[in-house]
This record gives sequence, C-alpha cells and structure tokens, in this order.
Amino acid sequence: HEGKDISNEMQNGYKNLHTHITETLQIIQNVSDAANEQMVGINQVSQTIVSLDQISKDNQKETNLINDISNVVSSMAIEVLEDAKNKKF
Repeated sequence: HEGKDISNEMQNGYKNLHTHITETLQIIQNVSDAANEQMVGINQVSQTIVSLDQISKDNQKETNLINDISNVVSSMAIEVLEDAKNKKF
C-alpha cells in the first residue's frame, strides 16, 4: 500500500513537472516570437534610416546645384546692371 502511494505521488509529480515544462516551453516560444517581431521592426527602422540618409544626401546635392545656379544668375544680373549703367539711352 505504501509503495502504491509513493508511485502515485511520483506520477502526480511527473504530471506536474510535465505541465510546468510545457508552460515554460510556451513562454520561451512567446518570448522568441516577440523577439522576432522586434527584429523585423528594427530592420524596418534601419531601412528607413538608410533611405532618409540617401534622400538627405540627394537633397544636399540639389541644394548645392541650386546654389551654384543662383551664383551664376547673380553674377549675370550684376553684369547686366553694370552694362546698363555704362550705356546711355
């Protein structure tokens, strides 16, 4: 009778252990899934930053080009004004 009680206790203990192991595995899976979702989000943010960096570089090139054109137009305007001052109408 005592051996049977011990055997039953061991079976119950193993069932509880199995339940806890299953719950722990589920928690680990949930954490893994969450980490993977975060990694996807981090990759998306990283790609967006790279895109923004490229856009910023392109904008800087365009700004430099516009500045160069403005300088040329300004020089031309000064020349036209100087030429107009020297002419008599």
